[in-house]
Amino acid sequence: MRGKREDISTGTRIGIAGGAFDPPHYGHLVLASIALNSGAIDEVWLVPSGNRPDKVYRVSLEERLELLRLLVESGVPTDERRVQVSLIEVEEPDIIGTVELFRVLRVRHPGCTFRAIIGSDLVKDLPRWRHAEALRKEVSFVVIPRPQAGGDNSKVAPKGLEEFQLEWVSSEFSSMVSSSIVRGVLEEGGSVMGLMPATLIDFIKRRGLYTGR
Repeated sequence: MRGKREDISTGTRIGIAGGAFDPPHYGHLVLASIALNSGAIDEVWLVPSGNRPDKVYRVSLEERLELLRLLVESGVPTDERRVQVSLIEVEEPDIIGTVELFRVLRVRHPGCTFRAIIGSDLVKDLPRWRHAEALRKEVSFVVIPRPQAGGDNSKVAPKGLEEFQLEWVSSEFSSMVSSSIVRGVLEEGGSVMGLMPATLIDFIKRRGLYTGR
């Protein structure tokens, strides 16, 4: 897995795409591509969560990390260094939430700028995120259009969200795929071909993952 970077240039703008990755899928790489193509950031770091007490996971942490490794190995060109995996939340169990994550990242990499990458379907939920008041002040968001998934792509902050630092980006393509959709298909015994690389599908089948509710 592409892990820690030791050669990060001062001034690098890094987009953080965090989540459970339960399971990871091509939609995560589409999000990374849109963010990179927007010109708003220079790199995308995929940041899987550890075993947070406020989350319920369908598979073990080790299995989630292996699936993410397979996604990056199969879906990201070997010479594409702008997409990396950071295990900071796994290594730092005290990080619970975006605010804590960004505070640690800024201490570790003081010369870089960090922004959170989210789909437009999540914008409406920001006031309910952990430490929402600090989130408004400390975290800048790059918002990826996901109209098919119920996201608002108007590029105007919805009422009540004006204080959040939101930058909507434009794209000629988007993805409606989500981990919950993929899990649902797998649980019904359906095919997820085209939603994730074959290496992930094979791993899931071998381990008997996501086979029931």
